[in-house]
Amino acid sequence: NGIIVGLLLFQPASRWPAMLAAGFVGELTARLLHGDALPLSVNNAIANVLEIVLIAGAIRRRVPDITDPARLFALAATATGSTLVACAVSALVACGFATLATGRAFADNLLIWYTAHVIGMVIVATMVVVARRERAGLLGRPGKHLDFALCAFALLGICAVVFLQARLPILFLVLAPLLLLTFRHGFAGVVSGVTVIAIAAS
Repeated sequence: NGIIVGLLLFQPASRWPAMLAAGFVGELTARLLHGDALPLSVNNAIANVLEIVLIAGAIRRRVPDITDPARLFALAATATGSTLVACAVSALVACGFATLATGRAFADNLLIWYTAHVIGMVIVATMVVVARRERAGLLGRPGKHLDFALCAFALLGICAVVFLQARLPILFLVLAPLLLLTFRHGFAGVVSGVTVIAIAAS
């Protein structure tokens, strides 16, 4: 969902239907190949497309040009608000149907769907937008690639120390190299650092 939202924000509205249809067909196919039941697969695909449309539509309506630095606060506020609302709507659609069709626990499914989609949207959609805007700059400014790589590897090393053990409460240690990456490399450092942490944590 985050990938499609990030891509839609750089496309004219005339291309949205084709991209949404491709996303729907792609997810439906993946779910069916995984062995999910057809009704549940169709419902989940609809819920995901609804989430994408609500978020991308709200951002496009409020901030037509997401590359305008003067609208950064409006972009952040709109993206945050629409994500919280859209993920709740998609969770209700997906989990409500799943409860009726399979008898699964509604509250547990709702919490899992909602948190996963909010976190995924925040991390992945932001990464796609920044990667689309910055392109090679996502890996550091020209002449700073080695420094960027060293900071990223420092973060990755701390993540390994933190996430490969469960005895010590040292999660806070990832903040120091993340701040280093942020202060030395700006917004690209934030996005890349958060992505590294998300992958390592997973």
